[in-house]
Amino acid sequence: MKPFTTALASFSCMIALGSAAQATTIDETTDFTTNGDWSLSVPVTAPALSFADIGAHSVTGSLSAPCDPFGGPDCSGGDFADIFTILVAPDQVVESIVFTVSNGMSSFGGTPNTGLPNFETIVDAAGVAFALQGITGNGTADYSNSFDKVPLNGNYSFGIQQGSLPFPTDQFSADWRLDIVLGPADMAAVPLPASSLLLLGGLGALGFARRAQRKTRRAA
Repeated sequence: MKPFTTALASFSCMIALGSAAQATTIDETTDFTTNGDWSLSVPVTAPALSFADIGAHSVTGSLSAPCDPFGGPDCSGGDFADIFTILVAPDQVVESIVFTVSNGMSSFGGTPNTGLPNFETIVDAAGVAFALQGITGNGTADYSNSFDKVPLNGNYSFGIQQGSLPFPTDQFSADWRLDIVLGPADMAAVPLPASSLLLLGGLGALGFARRAQRKTRRAA
């Protein structure tokens, strides 16, 4: 029995390693520009991203812009917003979406403001927009409980932009991260992966060999 159980354990371990989903992080190496206000409408210039595997994935970037402290403040002359699209394959669905802002700050004349900047995030799925969610200072916006209102696969567009800032502000910056979890679209409709078929075939062959071995012993 020992060789049998050892071989089965080794085979199962190889299958598990071969079928594990790969987590991927995409960094904003080229600025996700918006060419204007993206509120409730997605510019056609938004870069398209995709993830081949199911599982947890991330997109990261940053915002930094000089502002006109007497214009609202108006920070549109710099990197005040980022937008991008994630293409969700037909055999995948989105299980959760969370925006996170860190290192958010604003200043005037080189002195940090005591108030906290506000950042706006948006998710648009296949033309059906979620409501804007604000993040004050460093925090999160979780869209995971809103999926009953939209399709779960297709093209998802994401945006984050500078919202309200303490007055007066002549500079602001922040880092952001989007975490998205993709799952299989329909477990019943998805065929068994090749690794699972190999495992079933291997177990069947081992069972057949053991039965043949018992018959040989009886005949002897």
